[in-house]
Amino acid sequence: MQLLHSPARTRAVFDDPNLLAHVGLAPLLALAGRAGLPGLLAGAAPAGPCGANPATKAMCLVAGMSAGADSIDDMDLLRDGAMETVFGGVLAPSTLGSFLRSFAWGNVRQLDRAHRGLTAALAADPRLLPGREVLGMTITRHRPIFGYQDQHGHFEIVFDNVRVPAASRLAGEGDGFMISHARPGPGRIHHAMRAIGMAERALSS
Repeated sequence: MQLLHSPARTRAVFDDPNLLAHVGLAPLLALAGRAGLPGLLAGAAPAGPCGANPATKAMCLVAGMSAGADSIDDMDLLRDGAMETVFGGVLAPSTLGSFLRSFAWGNVRQLDRAHRGLTAALAADPRLLPGREVLGMTITRHRPIFGYQDQHGHFEIVFDNVRVPAASRLAGEGDGFMISHARPGPGRIHHAMRAIGMAERALSS
């Protein structure tokens, strides 16, 4: 027996209507709600009809990427099995794609502001991450991007002897390396956009 397709083209689909896939998103979205992330994302609204309900759409993207999606089509995993019985406001991948394509540079900066607000909320309120001092989570320094501090939006965080409950895992045991490498792709695009913005600023000054 062998795979008929390469691993890059293969994705498990949970189509049992009684099966709850990606249950680890429950504590993640609960934490995001307590930290005020939906309200922060509401300010990143592109112009036009595709920019309606920005918080709902952006939270779908956050949840999908946290569950391992790395393309718009992959966002359909949010509708696998019985997911819609636990999570509300799940939108179709086509709707999310139209939302992203309507983004302008200013909207990207609005997302940066939401990111900074979330990081600040998690760092400032110990109730959001109870026991973080005991678990050894330490924010050591701000990291500059292209020589800029970026409004203190990037941090170096040290985890010392941190234990994550099994119910809080976002994927399977041992999948941390896979999840950590799902982010660099979009991150590289973001840095490219920063470089374009700096070039535009240099040409206009």
